[in-house]
Amino acid sequence: MIIYQVINKINGKSYIGQTTQSLLKRKKEHIKSALKSKEGKNYFHWALVENGEENFEWIELEKCDNKKELNEREKFYIEKFKSNNNDFGYNGNLGGQGISQRGKLQRLVDSWTKGTMRTVKELEALGYTPQLLKIYSNSKWIELFSRGIYKLYNDKVNWQGVLFGFQKKSEVPKLHAGGKTALNLMGYGHYLSRNENKVFLFSDRKENIHSWLKKFDNVILKRNEVFNYTKPENLKLYNTGNFAIMISSPELAAMEMLYLIPNEQSFDEALKITEGLTTLRPQLVQSLLEECNSVKVKRLFLFMAEKSQHTWFKELNLTKLNLGSGKRMIIQNGVLDKKYHITVPREYAE
Repeated sequence: MIIYQVINKINGKSYIGQTTQSLLKRKKEHIKSALKSKEGKNYFHWALVENGEENFEWIELEKCDNKKELNEREKFYIEKFKSNNNDFGYNGNLGGQGISQRGKLQRLVDSWTKGTMRTVKELEALGYTPQLLKIYSNSKWIELFSRGIYKLYNDKVNWQGVLFGFQKKSEVPKLHAGGKTALNLMGYGHYLSRNENKVFLFSDRKENIHSWLKKFDNVILKRNEVFNYTKPENLKLYNTGNFAIMISSPELAAMEMLYLIPNEQSFDEALKITEGLTTLRPQLVQSLLEECNSVKVKRLFLFMAEKSQHTWFKELNLTKLNLGSGKRMIIQNGVLDKKYHITVPREYAE
């Protein structure tokens, strides 16, 4: 029974282990496991692959007489070399706890989607106590993102990762990326300024929004009762690369964009984007317009769709839409469009 140390000659990091076999046999087992598929591979094995087995030195530290002593001495050396700290080594815990406990941190980190956050409540439900999470944090495997929220150590979490965390908690995620943000993600943002970095998230007024979003100065939350966010067909999945988030369908996103005119969205840019929406589904457009609670949005949408001469516009049944009465001033000092009774920029008036 021996305690052994493996030193990375490139960065000086250590791995401390115990075995009842010879060091040579245990070394061969580690290398064989490291060369297997990604599944089940731990950090030490990843390091063997990335740096090359020839760049590691294997040292027998101490012989032990029984399993109890073996566990105790493993703990001692892990603490001595700080090898459970991500800056100094590859051990997943304080040692001496057996295979099942060694794998607990590994399972957590392996299952953690990069670029996302997880709540303490969520992690407790998986069997990770606050005390254990603090140990992992002190060892620089995870770190606090906000109060009660963790992320992987040194990982970058952007607004998409935060949104993913919100949506994962809800069976019907009403909070979503919408408007111009969703249209840009779907490839309709050809006319957007390169300096455009605002992110528009939409939800109904009942959604309880946490202060995590305040960490992002460019994120703007629009809570409203104008649109129906409960129907699955009004939203769609967007794959960010590491995970998927719910965003508005192009039909809903177009109307959300118009909802922001004129204070947070220019008329000219909205019209140019609308001109590119050639493949909207008329049935979904019809449904959204019938359920929309904003006369302004409905009139603007119909004006721009007709102006763009989209073929799907001809399939809409305007008699089923409540377009209200009276005139609506959308653009200050604009010209009144006689059909939809909204003011528009002079250059777009008939």
